[in-house]
Formats: sequence, C-alpha cells, structure tokens
Amino acid sequence: MLIARAELRADKGRTSAAFADFDLVLSTSIQTDAIAERALYGRATCRAKSGDWNGARGDFQKYINTFPQGRFARDARSALAAQIR
Repeated sequence: MLIARAELRADKGRTSAAFADFDLVLSTSIQTDAIAERALYGRATCRAKSGDWNGARGDFQKYINTFPQGRFARDARSALAAQIR
C-alpha cells in the first residue's frame, strides 16, 4: 500500500511526501524485488524533479546496477544520459 501511495503522491507533484514514502519502503526489511524496484526508481525521479541531481544520479545508477533489465531501466539510463549532455 505504501508504494502505491508514494507513486500517487509523486504523480500529483507532492515530491517531498512521495520521497518520504519511497524512503520508508526502501528502509524496510520486508520487501519484494518488484516493490524495491518501484521505490528506487520512484525516489530517483522525485529527486530529479526536486533538483537533487546528485541524489537522483546515485539512485538511477543504483537502479541500473540492481535491476539492469528492470521495468524502468531504459528510463533510468535515459535520465542519466540527459544529465551527461
């Protein structure tokens, strides 16, 4: 449920609240790879939207390292490439 709330908050532009939820999901010991994948990508996008490019870059890179064939891998790579330009 927490991941869904985080994603909804992010979609509505409430990045601080979404970031807190994503962080909470990632800090719990009970998570599936699918939930962790969504939370890590979500946190990265929230960081990017709020201008925290160093944090976003770290999360996008961690996402790619952890989920190289993941659902958001292409988007994460694109976000990193856009920052290099």
